[in-house]
Amino acid sequence: MKKLILMGGLLAFSAVAAQAEGYIGSSLGRGKMSLDCEQGASCKESANVFKLYAGTKLSEPAQLDLGVARLDGFEVAYVRTINDAQSLRSVKQQGLVEGEFGPDNGIVDVPMRQRFSVDAIVMAPVLHAHLTSDLQIFIKPGLGVVTATINTDVNGTSTRSDSSIRVKPYVALGLDYAVTKGVKIVGSAEWLGYAVQGESGTLRSVNLGAQVDF
Repeated sequence: MKKLILMGGLLAFSAVAAQAEGYIGSSLGRGKMSLDCEQGASCKESANVFKLYAGTKLSEPAQLDLGVARLDGFEVAYVRTINDAQSLRSVKQQGLVEGEFGPDNGIVDVPMRQRFSVDAIVMAPVLHAHLTSDLQIFIKPGLGVVTATINTDVNGTSTRSDSSIRVKPYVALGLDYAVTKGVKIVGSAEWLGYAVQGESGTLRSVNLGAQVDF
C-alpha cells in the first residue's frame, strides 16, 4: 500500500512536471522529537533536520483559487534527521561485581543508550497567498512515507536496531521571499509524524533554506 501511494505520487508529480515550470530547493533546520522519556532517563530530543525538495508550478488555468490562497503547485521532498535524538538510562545486567570474598557474578547497573532517527519521502500540494509582490506565505499539507529507526547499545555495545515504515501526516507553514526573479529565501515551520517500537510522536522543526526556479 505504501509503495503504491509513493509510486502514484511520483507518477502524478512527473505528469504535472511535464507541463509546468519547476523548482528545486534545500533547507537545514533544528527539530525536536517528542520522545517518551521514562522516569530516571536522560533525554536529548533535539536533532538537526535536512530537506531536499523539488516541485512544479501549475499553469494559470490549472490553478485552484480557494479565496484566501491558491493551490498552484505540487512538491516531493526528502526529509532526514542528521544528528540523532537519544535517551540514556541505566539497566540491570549480569556481570562481575566486587563482593566480600573478591569478584563474583552479580547484577550491575550499566548504561543503555537509544538513538532515534527519521527519514521520509513527503508529497504535498502547495498553496500560496501573496503578502507583497516578492513575499508569499505558503502551506503544504501532505503525507510522508516515514522510516523511523531506534538503535540501541548497552554498555557501549550495539545490541539491536528497530525500524518501522508508516504513512504519516506532514504539514509545512512558512514564507518565501524572492531575492531575484529565480531565487528565493524560504523559511518554514514543519510537522512530520513518526512511529517505531512503541514510540510515536511528531518531529517538529524550524527551517531556513533557498529555492531556485527553472
